[in-house]
Amino acid sequence: MGEPVYQIIYTDGKIKDKRFNWQWQIPELRNALSKEEAIKVAQKSFYKDAMVSQVEYLTNAGQHHEYRESPLPAYAVKFDHPSNTTVYVSSELGTVQKFRNDKWRIFDFLWMMHTMDYQGRDCTS
Repeated sequence: MGEPVYQIIYTDGKIKDKRFNWQWQIPELRNALSKEEAIKVAQKSFYKDAMVSQVEYLTNAGQHHEYRESPLPAYAVKFDHPSNTTVYVSSELGTVQKFRNDKWRIFDFLWMMHTMDYQGRDCTS
């Protein structure tokens, strides 16, 4: 977003890690990204000129969601592009977490079938 920000990670003993962003020039915590800021971050990381078709604010994602096991809340920024790409941007971290497109979705389905892990889709044993 054009301004330096430090990401500080710490553990409080209860939660695995906590993260927050600290603005460099103005010594204060950086607020979570707005919808408009998340769109800018997603466009910059994908294609600057790609048209956004939909933006969804996620507060939970189940085991079968393509954004499973990733930092929440987040914005799912979908693009009107032949790849049918969705860029997931963590609203609190201000960073792109995942890119998901049709090729990845096919791979994810085939991987689930290969591992026969129909619950979490990631074979852990």
